[in-house]
Amino acid sequence: MKTNQILIQLVLFLFCWPAFVSAQNFAVDGILLDEHKTPLEAATVVVLSKTNGMALAGGLSDRAGIFRLGGLSEGDYWLLATYVGYVPLRINLKLAGKPRPLHLDALLLRSDTNLLKEVQVTEEATPIIMRNDTIFYQVSSFKTRPNSAVIELLKKLPGIEVSADGKIRTEGKIVENVLVDGKMFFDGDPINSTRVLPTDAIERIEVYNQSSKKSDFTGIADPNRKKTINLILKKDRKKGWFGEAAAGAGGSKESDKRYDASINLNRFTPKVQKTIAGTLNNTGGNQNGFAKTQTLGLNLNQSLDKTETHTSILGNQNNQIFEITTARQLFLPEGNITSTGKRKEKQLEKAISGEFDISHSPDSVTMLAFRASGSMNQENGTEQTTNSTKDFAGIPLNASNRQNQSTSMSRSGDLDILFGRRSKHSRRNFTLSSNVGLEETKSDMAVFSANSFFETDGLLSQLDTTDQLAQQKSMLRQGGLTATFAEPIGKGNFFQAEFGLNFSDNHFDLATFEMENAKKRINDSLGNSFSNRSVQQRFGLQTQIRHGQWKNNFAVNAQIISLIGNEGKDAETAIFRKFWRILPSVSANRIFKKNNSLSIQYTTDMATPDPSLLQTPPDRSDPLNIREGNPNLKPELGHRFSLSHSIYDPKKSRSFVVNLNADYIQDRIIETITVDSFFVRRYRPQNMQSEASLGGKLSVGWTAKKLKSSFKFGLANNFSRGIAFLNDAQNVLNNTSMGQSSAWDFSPTEWFNLNITAMFIQNNLRYSVDKNLDQSYFDQNYKASLTLLLPKNWDFRSDFTLTDSRQRADGFNQTIPVWDISLTKRVLAGEKLEISFAVNDLLNRNTALKRTTNLNFVEDVQSNVLSRYFFLRVKYLMVEM
Repeated sequence: MKTNQILIQLVLFLFCWPAFVSAQNFAVDGILLDEHKTPLEAATVVVLSKTNGMALAGGLSDRAGIFRLGGLSEGDYWLLATYVGYVPLRINLKLAGKPRPLHLDALLLRSDTNLLKEVQVTEEATPIIMRNDTIFYQVSSFKTRPNSAVIELLKKLPGIEVSADGKIRTEGKIVENVLVDGKMFFDGDPINSTRVLPTDAIERIEVYNQSSKKSDFTGIADPNRKKTINLILKKDRKKGWFGEAAAGAGGSKESDKRYDASINLNRFTPKVQKTIAGTLNNTGGNQNGFAKTQTLGLNLNQSLDKTETHTSILGNQNNQIFEITTARQLFLPEGNITSTGKRKEKQLEKAISGEFDISHSPDSVTMLAFRASGSMNQENGTEQTTNSTKDFAGIPLNASNRQNQSTSMSRSGDLDILFGRRSKHSRRNFTLSSNVGLEETKSDMAVFSANSFFETDGLLSQLDTTDQLAQQKSMLRQGGLTATFAEPIGKGNFFQAEFGLNFSDNHFDLATFEMENAKKRINDSLGNSFSNRSVQQRFGLQTQIRHGQWKNNFAVNAQIISLIGNEGKDAETAIFRKFWRILPSVSANRIFKKNNSLSIQYTTDMATPDPSLLQTPPDRSDPLNIREGNPNLKPELGHRFSLSHSIYDPKKSRSFVVNLNADYIQDRIIETITVDSFFVRRYRPQNMQSEASLGGKLSVGWTAKKLKSSFKFGLANNFSRGIAFLNDAQNVLNNTSMGQSSAWDFSPTEWFNLNITAMFIQNNLRYSVDKNLDQSYFDQNYKASLTLLLPKNWDFRSDFTLTDSRQRADGFNQTIPVWDISLTKRVLAGEKLEISFAVNDLLNRNTALKRTTNLNFVEDVQSNVLSRYFFLRVKYLMVEM
């Protein structure tokens, strides 16, 4: 009883003490908006004494435009709000009576036209600015060729990397969202969004960690923020029509016809954004294989009086043909075996997805958000695969010839609701959020395979054939409810309590039929049926404390998951598992000074095993590769540490970014492999003791004005250690990767630009089971891009890439040169029409290579890509103010 009383008193103290502390002084808070009622982030707010003009309190507004100032005593003051490009706002502030928090109505700042002109001149000389955790790039400071897409600009920005597959990275993290003027553009897909909008429509680019709507409302840091790029349009593009339409056709020496057509049309006003975008091509883009693609999308953003809405609809059809060659080495205690194969595959996919998002704020202390999304997807495919397995001496072990034909239909839907309410007299707030989701899939697959097994002397021992039809159904229902309560504890500090309850209900059914004389006979031994339900409870406490230039966050969560499952149609086998963990997290952020920031974060998470991994009936659809579950799996517990330090010197155009990441995962779930006498592989999930990885990256950029050049240099090192089991023998893999990249951008004149990049990656694999399995392989990539803006509006572009891969499997050590060239003529008033002639892969040497390393195998994959073809393209730019 005494212990319970102490706990109750402690809880009361935690909830009451913050209110007591905050009540000893006056506090002032409010929200800053521009003329369009868009929040102003990082605006300066200062409380001045009317007596001597001395600043008594000050701070910056957050991403939602909210500011909070405390520690004030009774008296008359001026509250001064300033923001670059806006007229300063000064209001009278009178604090009297009982000390209490004072909530101000929304404060509107109006643009200063003369000041904006001065800012434009200043920003041209300052290409990069860091404010809090946001990096601002002034687009006019970075040169790109006329009418280029945003993706080309991103490749030139310090601290940003664009990989060959189109993924964008900054500060060691992948960019997940792309916004336009702070609003969602389609689904925020970085790869597509950065190829739709032209560079000359963008005034500046902002890069930051985007918080959730709930975090923006409560003011408490979100540990799962997404790296985001926000494209700020030029003022002349914020009102009117702009876009482009393009069409092209061509072919190769073999008379393969190639075509490419696209259109994007934008109608923007200060309160409405409308975009229609579509493509029709068979050039494949960055995809492997031969692809025919059709897409059509609509994006609509609208700002009403107190409401923001977002609507997007996207439909696509993709028809691809793959030809893939693989070589896999599987490491066993008694020696490695090699598996080689070839696969021809045709896929036709049709999909449509939509999203509707609405945020409503009836007043400055209430927020309601609603989001609904859904998708439908249909796939049809055929696949023909041949595979052979040999031992270390080259003696055949088994071989297969497999043909599949499949169709599938899936649909999904999600609904999210968020309600938030703040106190009128303090930053105390409460939120309630809920979500429900449904995902359903149906598929049919016809399988015919012939499998050969050989004796140790290479003679045929057994021949099995399979002729089956598999019908599969699955349905997943899930939902949840989360409530939070946050109490301010002084200036900018919070204490938050959270409770969450989530559930899921999953059903799966697989029926397999043997085909005999065109008749179906069910085979129960190859069928599978299970259902499971899970309930997750989460209790959390979180504290956010600001101290000087530090912003710290401490949280601890208790997570409890109960899993109930049944196998078989008659539910004859029951699975009941219960997992719980205490999950702490800590983060600290500091802005040392302008353009210098440090971020440190430690988080923990629990990943429960996928329900399908807990099922015991094996999957025998591929007789040479049988997969089974493990009902005794434990959840993974991850410990993750990250550090990021960024320094930008705008006067000298220098940047310095360093990132460190370390992960330690307890009870890591891996796939163990056992091989029988016929070398049939059985895969089974199992917990290993731990897995660890450590990585670091250094990026440096600078501009040499006298040399008319800018440089980038990067170093990356990664180390990982994991454990695998092969035929119950433990195998420890230490994988070390070392990379170096450098880039030189040379622009001696307005009409000449040369960009040269080089990248080297060395991988070292060390196995404990047999030192003879140790491997090292090396990749080099060089690229030179030349752009010439010639007289009379002629442009010449040349891109040459050389990829060299060594120390791989036989047939996969290749040097691949790819050379693309184009000649463009810009005509009509305003250079609105482009006519270009291009040759893709002039040397006709293009191919795609990829190596995958795992704890128990190494695999090389080579796939077909579109080779040399000639192309004539016409593009028309539409701009109407």
